[in-house]
Amino acid sequence: MDALSVDEIVERADVARGTFYNYFPDKDALERELTSRTRARIEDEIARVNEAVKDPVKRIARAFCSVLRWGITSHQDAAAMMRLFPHATDPAAPINSGVRRDAADGMSQGRIVAAAEEVVVPYVMGLFVAGVNRVLDLPAEGVPEFALGLGTMLVHGLGVKRLEADRIAREAVESILV
Repeated sequence: MDALSVDEIVERADVARGTFYNYFPDKDALERELTSRTRARIEDEIARVNEAVKDPVKRIARAFCSVLRWGITSHQDAAAMMRLFPHATDPAAPINSGVRRDAADGMSQGRIVAAAEEVVVPYVMGLFVAGVNRVLDLPAEGVPEFALGLGTMLVHGLGVKRLEADRIAREAVESILV
């Protein structure tokens, strides 16, 4: 987005320059709006796949698979979001409220072993970002195997025993990516 001028944006969108300024004071406002809409779609999808799931560790694994699926199905949006959201691992970022909640629940239930939510959120989000960045370069048929491997590491790293971590990741992959 930084490389585009407003003139290039309106030309590609096939709208008048004045129309652009009726909706956005500058291209930074357009960028914030696009980022906000994309985050909302991701959050809605994660909420949908986790609607009946109570276990915070399973919720995190399913969210991970949902984010990877988004990387496959919305390749351009995912690539843009990776550039537009540099603070993805910030525990205070609004998009991380669900991870913070699952971290707190998991820690209080003894499912997640960590000193604080401020440790869990960057760990989880860092793997989400790394996973999406990798998925952008993988063929779609290679994503489930990759998701299983990284998903198992994600869950195991939260403090879940290796066999259970593998089972949780496998269930998430089969439910969401296969």
